[in-house]
Amino acid sequence: MPTTAIDASPPQQDAGAGLAITLSPLKWAPATRAALHRVIAAHGVASPGYDAARAPYAVFDWDNTCIMGDAEETLLRYMVDRFALRMTPAAFSRAIRNRVPPGPLHGIRRNGATGPVEFDDLAADLDDDYAELAGRYGIPAPPETWARLGDDPVFLSFRAKLLATYDAINDTYGETLGYRWIVWLFAGHTPESLAALAHASNAWHLGAAIAEVGMETPASRPGRAGLIRHTAFQCLRLTPEMADLHRVLMANGIEVHVCSASIEELIAAFATDPAYGYGLPRENIIGVRTAMVDGAYSIEDRGDWPLTYAAGKVEALNRTLVARKGFGPLMVFGDSNGDYDMMSAFGDTRLSLFVNRLPGGNAGRLCREAAETIGSEAPRYVLQGRHEATGEWRPHEETIVFGAQESRLTGG
Repeated sequence: MPTTAIDASPPQQDAGAGLAITLSPLKWAPATRAALHRVIAAHGVASPGYDAARAPYAVFDWDNTCIMGDAEETLLRYMVDRFALRMTPAAFSRAIRNRVPPGPLHGIRRNGATGPVEFDDLAADLDDDYAELAGRYGIPAPPETWARLGDDPVFLSFRAKLLATYDAINDTYGETLGYRWIVWLFAGHTPESLAALAHASNAWHLGAAIAEVGMETPASRPGRAGLIRHTAFQCLRLTPEMADLHRVLMANGIEVHVCSASIEELIAAFATDPAYGYGLPRENIIGVRTAMVDGAYSIEDRGDWPLTYAAGKVEALNRTLVARKGFGPLMVFGDSNGDYDMMSAFGDTRLSLFVNRLPGGNAGRLCREAAETIGSEAPRYVLQGRHEATGEWRPHEETIVFGAQESRLTGG
């Protein structure tokens, strides 16, 4: 439902006056800010019966919730652009085939047309490209060689096909496999080398334009899969409203935790560093954990830990925070169907906030409920809009998606 209304949120009483500190208005949707203030006032340190030994807590998704953009996907592209992978060709070959069934992958553009491409053909081309690049530049490629990569047809083929394969696995088999597959591409990195790469990626992308970046296989290197064209959305932006919310929650006696579908150490490098404006405690970061081999990430799952995506987030929270505290989160923050389960599963949750990306599916249903209860005294779900072309929030529930001119309240 298109709208360009400036005052979409009806006026209401804001309970912020009773808090230790309140949220800066910044670009909050007023009704959403007011709803947060009321829940914080009712359960925070100034509320009757507050017990510091049983402090309430809030849980945040990270990618596209606390920031705009996906830190792990951004890191993958940064790593690929500099050929900073750390696997031998044999290990890379195993990683890209891990759990991916043979057969067609959907949604890939080949020779100008969109349609299925055989995974075996893509994997064979990636093997050839990776082995040739590893022999030419080393693993990882040293910084002094990075400027040459953009003129190398083998590298251009590798980049287009690898990133197209990742998106196609998500499209064909869903994020449960796709989110594992991206993690396996970091195999060989240590937590320290991955954190250093993450900081470099963050610095580069925070200064780069928000844009759609095209890439394609050079005509001289079609391989078995043919000439592949791919477009990646380049975006990473900080969200000062979320950093301020973390500060306000903690000042009011409410703990802040993160539960992400990205590698735990990657999110910790971002979320715990005050230089980005967040500075959360390391022990409060929950994410994907993989088996380690000789101190480096491997392509094996941790048998004692779920994939922290969708229902896996609920399992991880039950096994950590709920098991330790005996109760669920007071508030949950997310943006997508991957967060739907943790935003709706806990009976103790009083408020869930969607950074409004106009989702469909179950998340879309909850967003429609949020849209119908804007301005109510005790909404269960609320929305926060943003402008995707700038990466900034808007002081409304509606979002302007990248490439659009008008705002929308819900998807579909």
